[in-house]
Amino acid sequence: MLFREINKREFDELAPKMFLILSSNMNVIHPEGVLPDDNFFVWFKYHRERLSEKVFIVFEDKNTLIGYFQYSIADDSLLIEEIEIIPSYQAKFGVLSGLFRFMRHRIPDNITNVYAYISKNNPKSCKLANKLGLSAVKENVSGTSFLYSGEIQPILKHYMK
Repeated sequence: MLFREINKREFDELAPKMFLILSSNMNVIHPEGVLPDDNFFVWFKYHRERLSEKVFIVFEDKNTLIGYFQYSIADDSLLIEEIEIIPSYQAKFGVLSGLFRFMRHRIPDNITNVYAYISKNNPKSCKLANKLGLSAVKENVSGTSFLYSGEIQPILKHYMK
């Protein structure tokens, strides 16, 4: 499995495949229908305009895109914006272990905290966040997601085993 950061040109090329992975996962989380902002062009424009603030790491297996990780850094915190993995690779093949091993040298030394919003309709991700030592500390404004928070070092140590 290969993990790599992508640049703007690669984002433009991979964005349709990335969005398909996101859409597929969102259909499981929100089976009642397509979300109003579940639109490739809106998603693409939003992320394209913010590429200087965010980092995208893609996961590939034999030249096939199987997922991506989007994050940003603010002060002493890592902000997990998205982790999307195709269903056949979720919880298998050591994707998260590989990602965190890849990330351990990319995360600046001053980073102590990690934050992630997780949909209330995504119990697998909520369970994983708890397993990693993150706690739900509040809800988003619309009440659809929890903000999970915790220290980053225990997570990195967990995946260094």
